[in-house]
Amino acid sequence: MKFLKTLGTYWNITLFHYRSHGTDYGRVLVAFELPETEGRFERHLDALGYEYHDETGNPSFQLFLSPQTASLVVE
Repeated sequence: MKFLKTLGTYWNITLFHYRSHGTDYGRVLVAFELPETEGRFERHLDALGYEYHDETGNPSFQLFLSPQTASLVVE
């Protein structure tokens, strides 16, 4: 709940995936729809205190999840 309460209703969550292998922690993959310049978003992530990584430049993201790829699939 801390995650949702800290981020509030400011940004659209477009993908959410939780994975746990029976350990005391889990891994979460979340995608957000953001304007090009959104400084508030990173401040909210920092306020959570969780480790996070921007995967926008990841080749797998570019291939499977980027808006450019999605538009190619739809056409």
